[in-house]
Amino acid sequence: MRVSLQDRGQLQPPADGAWLYTVTPGVHGGLVAVWVVSEERNPRVVFHRPAGCDAVAATYQTCEPDLVVPIYGLRLSFPEAQILPAQAEFLPDEILLVGTRCQYAKDGPELNAEVRSLDGKRLRRGCFGDGISHVRATPNGDVWVGYFDEGVFGNCGWGDADAPAPLGRAGVVRWSSQDFMKLYEAGPEADICDVYAATLFGEDLWTSTYVDFPLSHFTATSQRIIPTADSGVQALITDGATVVTVGEYSKPGTFRVWDTASTARGPRATGRIALPKYNSKRDVLRVMGHADQLHAFLGGRWYTAPLADFLP
Repeated sequence: MRVSLQDRGQLQPPADGAWLYTVTPGVHGGLVAVWVVSEERNPRVVFHRPAGCDAVAATYQTCEPDLVVPIYGLRLSFPEAQILPAQAEFLPDEILLVGTRCQYAKDGPELNAEVRSLDGKRLRRGCFGDGISHVRATPNGDVWVGYFDEGVFGNCGWGDADAPAPLGRAGVVRWSSQDFMKLYEAGPEADICDVYAATLFGEDLWTSTYVDFPLSHFTATSQRIIPTADSGVQALITDGATVVTVGEYSKPGTFRVWDTASTARGPRATGRIALPKYNSKRDVLRVMGHADQLHAFLGGRWYTAPLADFLP
């Protein structure tokens, strides 16, 4: 089975000379991009509205930004951005910025999570810990964070003799974006060393994690671990009943379709995605999921495919 990606177009920068640092899907399926304007030496967060609304169809076709938030005085290491709950239509109330690396020093932890207003002012700050691989804000404003191995086992001062254990030692944590307190964390049964792939479906988080790559379903109060025969998963999408896992070690274009009610019989279907042509030594292809939509980005060009296209 072969699945084609739909070309959504080239993401347009908010200013001449801006370069795309990172882009992720937001709460409503739109994109949140961090652009750096070299002359100003300050990044800008750009919100691109989601598809499915006639009023913004043209915007989606041209990939023009709908909202540009200037960010001044940013001191976060390798930041990712998410939007927090929408006030009206698809525009956000606030912007969440998270530094994926975070030092713990003698005077305490680096504050690597901050919320900005739409005019770029810092409203509040907190700490989500080091070694972050995934950040996903939920529709009600909570934040799921997945960690890679250094965030689980400790680095950058975390876990040292005179320092606290890593905040991400559970592998997956749900945080409050209001007071930056833990709301829930994965239990030991999840046995997470590294979150390879993650996606939201409503308020819930779904993951594929190293070592054994089960499908894990986390709610605000519980977890369900579903064994699979996967390995090296790069992205996943779900509608809650079916999960598509994308990629394997050295095989970025493969996919498997799983029924979450029972995975014992193996995947329901397998196949390949017709990825855009690229030079793996020079170009970076990023593939990620949000709910039931797969997103791919190559040099600022945006591609998507819905879960329905993967079903036999």
